[in-house]
Amino acid sequence: MAGEKKTARDRPMRSVSVSPAMTGAPQEGYFEEPTYSDMNNGAFTRQKILDAAIRLGKKANNQEIAEFAGLKSRRTVNYYFHSKKDLFFEIGTAFENPVEKLINAAKALPPKASAREIAEKAGYKSHKIINCYFASIRALKEASETFESNVDEISKVYPEVAFSEQDVSRGVQIPTEITPAVAEEIGWHIGDGSMPNNSTQHRTYQLSGDKSEEKEFYDLYVRKAFKKIYNTDLKIGYKSRKRAYGFTLSSKAVTDYKTKVIGLPIGEKSRTITIPPRIMNGDINIKRAVVRGIADTDFSFMFGKAHKKIHYYPRISGSTASPKLAYQLKTILTQLGLKPNVTHQIRKKKFLEYSVRMCGEAQLEKWMNKIGINNPKHMTKYLVWKKFGFCPPKTNIKQRKQLLMGLLDPYSLYGEKNA
Repeated sequence: MAGEKKTARDRPMRSVSVSPAMTGAPQEGYFEEPTYSDMNNGAFTRQKILDAAIRLGKKANNQEIAEFAGLKSRRTVNYYFHSKKDLFFEIGTAFENPVEKLINAAKALPPKASAREIAEKAGYKSHKIINCYFASIRALKEASETFESNVDEISKVYPEVAFSEQDVSRGVQIPTEITPAVAEEIGWHIGDGSMPNNSTQHRTYQLSGDKSEEKEFYDLYVRKAFKKIYNTDLKIGYKSRKRAYGFTLSSKAVTDYKTKVIGLPIGEKSRTITIPPRIMNGDINIKRAVVRGIADTDFSFMFGKAHKKIHYYPRISGSTASPKLAYQLKTILTQLGLKPNVTHQIRKKKFLEYSVRMCGEAQLEKWMNKIGINNPKHMTKYLVWKKFGFCPPKTNIKQRKQLLMGLLDPYSLYGEKNA
């Protein structure tokens, strides 16, 4: 009768053709209703679930697999297979649970991959999934054996140095001893570096120089040095509305190391900065490295006319408001065989400025032999002077490179050609 509800017993039964592998599209009649004997055959239903799982793949959930297999509810899938993992294990496909997925994603990415990058690699939209299965990003990286930070070693050597979760995630490392490379980086800090007093928990370190003259120095030399010393990839760029070029590094471990181990100050440092005792008490290689670092960032290498028309007479000088730093530099330079002079004068802001100076060809050559230069800003001046016997004033690094390549006449920079 019309409107009567038909039961399963009233519906016609049709035969079905089953594909055990089902690697392609379902065969015709696959999802037609089974015969009475098939419906009572658990093996038949089980096989349909397996075939549907093969066809859909691991990303399908149990409800999707059930519907693809012609079943009304995912409960049928759960009845024949205890879990989705068991289902895919039976068809020979390894099914990863969230923990396995996150671990494998961490292994597939570089050790410094962020929590967000790992989560995305594992197929999750939010990095918060990591906190659901691991106590922290550090715990995940330890489980995946991609943990590069030396926090455990440093906690024994320098217990006062604390690592933030971000430090651990990025694989930040802290030196266990003072090497010439570390001493040179400390020299950069003394010259042009700072740790602002208003930064959150004192985690910020800044270093910057001239936007045009020192870009190459930062991009090529400073970047590699920080990678070697702290295992940190710097994001270097223009600062202060493009008036300077450098970077800001946020790292609790690095700032703790600089303040609590090395002894560098937080906040204003111009009048109080000194070469730390760990450096002053080091061997001569450590001392020459810190001087090179200070000079690369805060000294000037110039050439005066003296009694000639061209600028041939070398002058090396560095100025500071810290009297102790000036005399520390004089002590080290004297130990290296140079002859520095320290003078002072009152500046407009009514504070004493101390200058450390060395003049003459012999002093410049001894500097290059005993200390050296790593900043192209200074090195190009020295090389121009070596090539021509003088270095025109007020040149930029591009012009000096052109001079060295023979693309520019040095006398043309004086506005006349004189021998």
